[in-house]
Amino acid sequence: MRWMSRRSVLGSASLALAGSILPGCARRVEPLRLGLHPWPANDLYFLADQLGHYEGAPIRIVDYTSAEQGLQAVRNGVAELYPCTLDEALLLASDLPDVRVVQVLDTSHGADVILAHADIPSLEALRGRRIGYEATSLGAYVLSRGLATAGLTPADVTPVFLQVDEHERAFLERRVDAVVTYEPVRSRLLAAGASVVFDSTRIPGEIVDVLVTLSPVLERQPDILVTVVRGWLLAAEHLSTRPREAAEALAPRLTLPADQVLDAFAGIHLADLAENRAFLEGTPPGLTDAARRLGETMVANRFLSRAPDLERLFDARIVARISLSSRR
Repeated sequence: MRWMSRRSVLGSASLALAGSILPGCARRVEPLRLGLHPWPANDLYFLADQLGHYEGAPIRIVDYTSAEQGLQAVRNGVAELYPCTLDEALLLASDLPDVRVVQVLDTSHGADVILAHADIPSLEALRGRRIGYEATSLGAYVLSRGLATAGLTPADVTPVFLQVDEHERAFLERRVDAVVTYEPVRSRLLAAGASVVFDSTRIPGEIVDVLVTLSPVLERQPDILVTVVRGWLLAAEHLSTRPREAAEALAPRLTLPADQVLDAFAGIHLADLAENRAFLEGTPPGLTDAARRLGETMVANRFLSRAPDLERLFDARIVARISLSSRR
């Protein structure tokens, strides 16, 4: 959720799985590397693994401390699957035409925020102040959208670039006057006395989280992708039907008390299977208009140099194969 160098080149050799077929030998399948950074909806993949939905499947979860690290892992070919925000998917696709969105995880409804110290009453009061955010597109996007509602621009504040694992400490030590952040940091800082001066309820539908992969992976390992996405959907179902049990399992992962885990999910609308099909199927896919509007806003704010090509970005083949009722 942030700015970073967009110029890493991902060669086709690094996109392919390393498995090969030799005469008389079984196929050796290297695990798909699923990169995760801290965000409640992302950790449903972890919960799926804990619940046994990935047992025996060649899937390896790799943790990153920030979205910036995870995006770079995709660019460098060391993560084949990565959940990210839609704006980050557009940025990836601007560099890597093989990027494909194969799942929609959620839409943010209050989980992405600008938090300020209690003595800063409003966005208008942030003029000239130090605001911390991740140096990639979403942090800059939320900041610019928030400031615009107060008649300000990013030039009216002092940026302080921070990785998400630095947000809490920098805020508590008063090295910044405000911070653009998200769950689970949001919940921890609110508990410490921070105030919300802007959140994603004021830009409904603009912050969407998706799972991206690359077309060579999609073509060669669709069965594994079905397992990954189905597991997430089953974990979301588990969260809905057994919230306390799920919260206790996720608490250490989110570094929140179990009784705050459900609050962290309260600002997130999780997309079920039917919504995934509605978002990804159709001509054009249902998410196209939102992606186009987001892309135009990113161009206007110079996060992208030109509007993205959306013709091949969304791929519904994985969600089309999933039936949760049969668990197949």
